[in-house]
Amino acid sequence: MNESYKNPETENEKMEGRLIDHVNQHSCTADELQEAYFLLCGISEAPASERVLEIKGLMEVMSDQRYPLNGFVRIIDRLGEWEGSELHFSTFVESLNTSQKEKNMLESIVKKKRVGELDFIIDGNSALKLQIGETNSSAGLAYALRLKLSELLKKVGGGDKQPKITFWFEEKKL
Repeated sequence: MNESYKNPETENEKMEGRLIDHVNQHSCTADELQEAYFLLCGISEAPASERVLEIKGLMEVMSDQRYPLNGFVRIIDRLGEWEGSELHFSTFVESLNTSQKEKNMLESIVKKKRVGELDFIIDGNSALKLQIGETNSSAGLAYALRLKLSELLKKVGGGDKQPKITFWFEEKKL
């Protein structure tokens, strides 16, 4: 989860930032957060791993400082969405009205964490050039590309005539 809390405005945002930092540093999963949340709320009494108990401890401190319980649910949901972003991206790419070759190329950018320039071409004209830099996170790249593609398709979609959409990727060191 690539949240940034560089300038938190409220105490809750500061606490949330510390929890998210912990999640990122320890590569915690949404399932682990959910298990910790269930333990915190008394919904589960199942034995838990040390990692889950550590997360639960952080959540307890936050709760004691009046952090709302529904805030944990929001964090768990966002992390779950982040973890599923590669699958969501694949599903999104498959739904595009473009060639299989272009779909494979888009998929390979995420799977292989390719670096270069992606050109979105609509009706033969370049609509957007996106610089793709090095990343450690396929999930982050999938999330960002799906967001950019969705925004672009919303802008050009609709109307009687469906635009012809193609993609061009030039691999290079940025």
